[in-house]
Amino acid sequence: MTPHRCPHCGQALPGAEAEADLQREVEALAAALRQAGHPVTLAGLVSEDGAAAALGMAAGTLRNRSCYGTPLLQPVLVARRRWYRVADLARLLHGTA
Repeated sequence: MTPHRCPHCGQALPGAEAEADLQREVEALAAALRQAGHPVTLAGLVSEDGAAAALGMAAGTLRNRSCYGTPLLQPVLVARRRWYRVADLARLLHGTA
């Protein structure tokens, strides 16, 4: 990921470093999920079980919060199953959501 730079002087803009840090966190989280046996798709999605494991809760709790309570994350429905973006998980885990 190339940092955003000022078109006049070429200096890195303030948000560029934070974006690079987030990208590193996303890659580290995806690697940890794969190592734990939760597949991550090429589109950066992880199953409901993987998302719940990353958040330290049961999949049913995550599903119930999504349906009835205060949703932590917006799920992506694929073939009537809930998948979650690894980038959204990383933002939530590191307080930038």
